[in-house]
Amino acid sequence: MEIYEKWTPEQRALRTKAKTLEREASELQKNGDYDGAGSLFGEVIEISQGIDDRRTIAVTWGSLGVVNWYRET
Repeated sequence: MEIYEKWTPEQRALRTKAKTLEREASELQKNGDYDGAGSLFGEVIEISQGIDDRRTIAVTWGSLGVVNWYRET
């Protein structure tokens, strides 16, 4: 958590955006829209990579894996 304390206001705003998209993607996933969820999770990863938010990147890759698993079943 210490890394977040050193973030700029811009980085914090981007993380907030990523977390909002993550919640939206989770809702789409719950409703069976795996393509939409996958797309949003991809955006979350891109934003998170840009601000070096490794925890969110790791969690989102896991969520993306679940979405892809459901796409293939």
